[in-house]
Amino acid sequence: MRLLLSYLDQNEELAGQLPRRGTIERLVRSSNDIEWALVHLDQPIEYQNSLYQRVLLRSRWHGFPLGGEQATSVHILLAPSDAPLDNGFAVDPANHVAWGMAERLLA
Repeated sequence: MRLLLSYLDQNEELAGQLPRRGTIERLVRSSNDIEWALVHLDQPIEYQNSLYQRVLLRSRWHGFPLGGEQATSVHILLAPSDAPLDNGFAVDPANHVAWGMAERLLA
């Protein structure tokens, strides 16, 4: 599924890096049993002198699933390219960089 990720709040440094388009690679569960979507971006985000080709997203709004008919507010975590991100991965609060809006793109 294709998404458009836009900036919403909490980190003006990231605002200039968005919007970005990307594809959901797969769903993974964090160590606290929360489901995240691993998204491969068409163009990487440059943040604090590092490039990130992948992000983890999850909806902030109950009843508004990621990729649903309506756009939803999301938590944005940067996913290091060398991280395997298997089920049970630990969420590092330092990787939570902003809130965004995600909307499904139609083919």
